This record gives sequence, C-alpha cells and structure tokens, in this order.
Amino acid sequence: MPYKVLIADDERVIREGMATLIDWIQLGFTVCGLAANGLEALEMVAEVKPDLMLVDIQMPQVSGLLLIEKAKAIAPELEFIIITGHDEFDFARQAINLGVRDYLLKPVKEHRLLESVDRIRKEMDRQRRSKEQYDFAMTQLQKNMTVLRDQFLQQLIQGQLVQEEIDEMLGFHKLQAGFDHFCLLRQSRQGRLAGNGEWDRQLLRFAVQNIFEELLSHCGPFVCTADMKSNLFALVKVENIRNWQQLPRELAETMRQTLDLDIRLDQACFGQDWTLIPDQYETWTQSQVRPVNPLTERAFAYIAAHYSDPDLSFRRICEALFVSSSYLSKIFKQDTNETFVDYLAKYRIQKSLLLLANPEIRMYEIASDVGYKSQQYFSAAFKKILGVSPSEYRAREFGTGA
Repeated sequence: MPYKVLIADDERVIREGMATLIDWIQLGFTVCGLAANGLEALEMVAEVKPDLMLVDIQMPQVSGLLLIEKAKAIAPELEFIIITGHDEFDFARQAINLGVRDYLLKPVKEHRLLESVDRIRKEMDRQRRSKEQYDFAMTQLQKNMTVLRDQFLQQLIQGQLVQEEIDEMLGFHKLQAGFDHFCLLRQSRQGRLAGNGEWDRQLLRFAVQNIFEELLSHCGPFVCTADMKSNLFALVKVENIRNWQQLPRELAETMRQTLDLDIRLDQACFGQDWTLIPDQYETWTQSQVRPVNPLTERAFAYIAAHYSDPDLSFRRICEALFVSSSYLSKIFKQDTNETFVDYLAKYRIQKSLLLLANPEIRMYEIASDVGYKSQQYFSAAFKKILGVSPSEYRAREFGTGA
C-alpha cells in the first residue's frame, strides 16, 4: 500500500511542479493533496492523514514551522521535509528540534529530493514492518494468554517459581491482587453424563468447571485451571467467608444432583506465603479420592432433612436406614474422615451462617432452628468450629450485633 504525501507551498508553480515532475508512484507514494497556505494544509492533515509532508517555511497565515508543530499534534507520526529559499541556521535548528527529516534549499535539485524521499520511505518501511510484527506478536500473545496463564499456575503448584517470578507473572497476567486462599477439586468417578466418547468427556469437564466457577464466584475473585490430572485448581481472594465455608457442601450436593458425580474439595488459606501452595497441593494429590458409599449418601440425606431436630441421634439414623451402628459408623468415618457428631455439628453451624445474615432473627431463634436446645450450646459449638462466637461473627461479617 503506497504512502501519502502532502505538498504545502504558496508558490503554485513549485507545488504543482513537485506533484507532477516527480514519479511518486515509483517512490512508493501517492500525492494526496496540494495546499497553498498553512491553514489549508492543516485542514488536509486532519482530513486525508498523510504520511509525508513537503513544507515551505515561508507561507502566509501560518508559517511552515508553526504548521509542522500543529500538524504533529494532529498526526504524531507524520514525517516532514522542509523546502525553503532561506539558508539560515536558526531555521535549520528549529526544524531539527521539531523532528524534521530533511531541509532542502530552493531551487530544489531533483536528485536531492529523490534521495531524501527514498531514504524516508525506507525508514517508513522499517517502521511499518516493526509495527506489523509487533501487532502480530500481540495478537498471538492475546490468543495464547489463557495457555500462558495455565502454564504459570502449573509451575506455581509444582513449586517451580520463586516469589519474584510469582509477582512478575501475576502482574503480566493482570491477575487479581490479594489472593489468599486456594482449593483443589477432584472427582472420584465418572457420572451419568460422562458417556464413552471424547466429546462426552469434554462436555462433562466443561460442566464440572462451569459449576465450580459459578460457586467460586460467590466467594470472591478467582482464577481457575485444570492440572495435569484433570483436577481443578483455583486461587481465590475470599471476600465472603460464609460462602467459602459452605463451598464444599454446596459443591458436593450440586455435583451429585446435576452430574451424578462424587467430588472432593480441599481448601486452604496461604495468606501471602506462596511456598505453602506446592507443599499442600502435593499432599492433596497424593491422597486417594474414594466414591462415597450409597449408605453414607442416605445418611447425608437424612441429616439434611432432620438436622433441626435437637433429638437427632446416630442411633436414630441407623434405625431409619436399617443398618447396624458399628457398620454405619465405620463407613461414615471412611467417607467423611469425621465422626457423626462432628459432621452433624459442622452441618448445623453451616446452616446457621445463612440465618445469621438476617439481623431480624434473634440468636436463640437461630439456635433452635439448627437443632440446639439452648443458645449457650449453640454458641459453644459455633466457637469451637469457627473460633469466634455467633455474635462476633455476625458483627464482623454483617455489621450487626446479637
């Protein structure tokens, strides 16, 4: 594509002569305009956007030097050749300060003008190639940013980066500052939507990640990727601690109901000690995820339906499921790594977090709604699990008291 040249000279013979006597096409240019004065030239600069401008210094209304200054404000990359009948050092010095490419005296010798234009065109070609290469590189970079981000996260969890490199990569990828938690989602078996083909497996992976990211978004800003074993790893800036605490149960229930999947979500807080991440990640991935026993799932369902009953007991669940307490206790502990008492306490406390968000509900009412016979028992269980009393939690998270 040829460059555009604008010729500005108040002498008609000179501007038309330069337009017609020079083979501009051979030089790689087309003449886009002829201006008889500085004001006319400025209007053309804004309208036709030339690449090169031949300017006479002595012109009416707006001088050549002032024209160059104003034209550069409109088109910073516009190049200039001054043509003048005055061989004065002050003009030359000002032209150099304005970034003018060449300074030719009238009458202009054709070979000097040709040499000057050819030299400028070659520099323009070089700049154009550089810009094209830069634009291409940036386009390719944008296309591969997700891949590069995932590579960074892989290196992070494998302990291949020092703190300085982590800071640099967080800035490069414009990732959310203040990440303080991370988690790993693993699944123990394929669900009913998995199918046998690659398309079905890809569809399932997409569905799992979509659900995971949707629930993560309720906790705060995050970044998520799949590791080499197709587990989902996420860095999170936790802004809603209640949702973060409820995430494992919500996620497990949603995955079972929608995709018939058993999953495990491991969570940890690293503050700003990034060295904790690879060590914890390795510990998590070395442990095996087993499918949850159907009997345990039935126990989960019974607890979900009766947790508000203060008389709910493990013996009552065993009777309802027609199973011995020793057998259910064994498989329940294998599947949850918790006793029934601890599991029920955590479940009740997680349910209470939803009620604490409503300042109209009194503390004793919350205690009763989640299965505690007294507010004192509820407060003691709450503090044992979360480290603060229900009143302190409500004040910190919602700005309200008891």
